[in-house]
Amino acid sequence: MLWTILLVLLLLIWIRYKRFGSVYKTDIQLNGKTFLITGGSSGLGKATAIEIAKRGARVIIASRGEEKGQKSVGEIKLKSGNSHVYYMKLDLSDLDDVRRFVQEFIEKEERLDCLVNNAGVISSMMSQNGHGEMLSINVLGPFLLTNLLLPVLKETSFQNPVRIVNVASDVYLMAELDLSNLDVTLGENATMRNVLAQYGATKLMVIYITTELNKRLRANDPQCNGITAYALHPGTVGSTTLGAGYSHKSKFHTFMRFLTFALTSRPPFYCCQTVLYCCMEDGLQSGGYYADMKLNDLWPHAKDPTVARKLWDRLEHMTGLY
Repeated sequence: MLWTILLVLLLLIWIRYKRFGSVYKTDIQLNGKTFLITGGSSGLGKATAIEIAKRGARVIIASRGEEKGQKSVGEIKLKSGNSHVYYMKLDLSDLDDVRRFVQEFIEKEERLDCLVNNAGVISSMMSQNGHGEMLSINVLGPFLLTNLLLPVLKETSFQNPVRIVNVASDVYLMAELDLSNLDVTLGENATMRNVLAQYGATKLMVIYITTELNKRLRANDPQCNGITAYALHPGTVGSTTLGAGYSHKSKFHTFMRFLTFALTSRPPFYCCQTVLYCCMEDGLQSGGYYADMKLNDLWPHAKDPTVARKLWDRLEHMTGLY
């Protein structure tokens, strides 16, 4: 009987703090502000879009599946009660499409108060640009998107502070970064271990991009004081889309993936709480890394300024910025 009681207590604790977690509570309203959320048609991105829209913001979700995106707009409007929700097509795996998207965005929108780089995949496939799809969608596309949108972000910052929020992951803890070979070729026969290692590397890059962006904004242009940038770990999202680009070759791997997600994942609503926190909370540390709505100290291999600078320069070359 005692063991049964202990097990029940442990289960209740797990459900409260791990399976669900804390909820960000604020009275902040976002009327008059424009949010751009990549990957906003499903999972974490859609949950974030719903909560932001509830607070009155103009919300634009961007993803590559137009039919799904338009359907999600309807769902977000219905759940939020906000009619100012829109869809724009964006394929982050295609750098030319990123450039097209930015041009269209600038033509249509007058301001951008918050860019949420949420879209991400676990994939062993290749993009049409010849890079790994995972590197393209998780790193190259968002890097190019952010840099090309900086002029409109700067313009908006003259009126009020703006934010760049980058979704990373604690998977970075297990990752290594080889600056000479960022684009690891995985292929159809890649093992789960290799795929997850590359996924972790892309999230480590996201963290470095965030800290280096914060540094460059402050050093290169004093007018950018109104722009802040944050990276975050949302938790393991209970979504079926993240690993859509990787098919497991064995029943054991399929079972282990299911078991891992069942034990560690949270519903998107709870995972989006730290995203909301970074989008709205005052007094946050620009360039910081947040998890469970708290500032986390990065491990040494994620805060080497030399690596950050070299990675930034490499990504500028790979995306054609310079």
